[in-house]
Amino acid sequence: MTTHQRIAGLWLPLITPFNDGQLDETSLTRLVRHYAAEPVDGLILAATTGEGLMLDETETERLVAITAGTRDRALPIFLGISGADTRKVAAAIARSASWPIDGYLIPCPYYVRPPQDGLYRHFATLAGATGRPIIVYNIPYRTGVNLANATLLRLAELPNIVGVKDCCVDQAQSFDLMRARPPGFAVLTGEDALFYGAIAHGADGGILAAAHVETARFAAVRNALIAGRREAEIEKAAAECRALGSQSLAIRTDVTRENDVERLVGTAVERYGRLDVAFNNAGFQERRAPLEQQGNTVYDDVFDANVRSIFLCFRHQLPVMFAHGQGRIVVNASVSGLRNPNPGLSLYSASKAAAISLMRSAAMEAAPRGVGINAIAPGRVITDMMLRSGVGDMSSVAAALPLRRMGRPEEVAEAVVWLLSDAASYVVGHVLAADGGFLAS
Repeated sequence: MTTHQRIAGLWLPLITPFNDGQLDETSLTRLVRHYAAEPVDGLILAATTGEGLMLDETETERLVAITAGTRDRALPIFLGISGADTRKVAAAIARSASWPIDGYLIPCPYYVRPPQDGLYRHFATLAGATGRPIIVYNIPYRTGVNLANATLLRLAELPNIVGVKDCCVDQAQSFDLMRARPPGFAVLTGEDALFYGAIAHGADGGILAAAHVETARFAAVRNALIAGRREAEIEKAAAECRALGSQSLAIRTDVTRENDVERLVGTAVERYGRLDVAFNNAGFQERRAPLEQQGNTVYDDVFDANVRSIFLCFRHQLPVMFAHGQGRIVVNASVSGLRNPNPGLSLYSASKAAAISLMRSAAMEAAPRGVGINAIAPGRVITDMMLRSGVGDMSSVAAALPLRRMGRPEEVAEAVVWLLSDAASYVVGHVLAADGGFLAS
């Protein structure tokens, strides 16, 4: 099974400003700076209706260069390339090989209306022409041909076909795709009016022209729906635990906020009388990019989620455990905190190294008072964070591991359960790697 770099969120098909028939570089620079400061997760260039066909090669290259040179954060840039001739589209991809872009948005061939096998061969050929990720653009009312789900799912098995911009305007087809797609394959709606319904039914985001005007509102809609989806997921997990005969309570918590953490621990103690074990599992990873492209806000987000959250949890968990003279805590670290350097993810690696150091110091303080603290260091495990990490071909990552496969979250969970159990009572301040042999290799 193929896994993909994760594409998600609100993507903007940036308009190309012109003045007197020439690319308006001043306005383009202003637009990029403006939207880089907005809650946008990626930019698509030369992709608003008809633009890709109207721009010549020099204009397109200049458009890419100005956008890439202006963005002040690690904002992915995908380039729209279209055409009915597979060879010409492949040639356009080859010409852009050295351009500072992160991937391509490519629609179905227009006018010629190839059969499904022809569509598959078209995109498979283009995928073989580049190592960059490709988002397929299915917009039958413009191209004259609809890419069927069966064909799209075949394409999803290719390592760099990472998602689809869905403008099929057939909600049944869209919903069936979201149910059948492989892990990490992104579905982003391109229909502004259908954005809410698409996200509510499981879409990963949207590529929306209207987001030029209502950027923050579109982002807020997605964030609210995703938060609700996650809350439903943890409640479902709690219900499954209760069905197995365990007492379980789901509490939505932002572990970077002390009031939330205090409420979480207090509710647990109030409900169950004590706190015996805790798994501090929150984490956040920046987009892969050079350090000079990472902003202060990204730094704060990474260290708040990966270090501050552990500090706050320790502050409120340890006094409760000390009161009973026993307890066990596991921190979710990462192999990135042990093996450095990690180019492109310097903040994440530094934060995980800090988390490990914090854990070890806390373990030395807590052990004489009956509380054992350790860490788990996952590596090369199929999770949403791994799929979003910017690695295009997971199969090559797996092939480099001694086990020749990626890990599963359940395998990490088994190690965490052991560290929290009495069987690990003599283990203190330890970092247990669950990484398929990555650190040993």
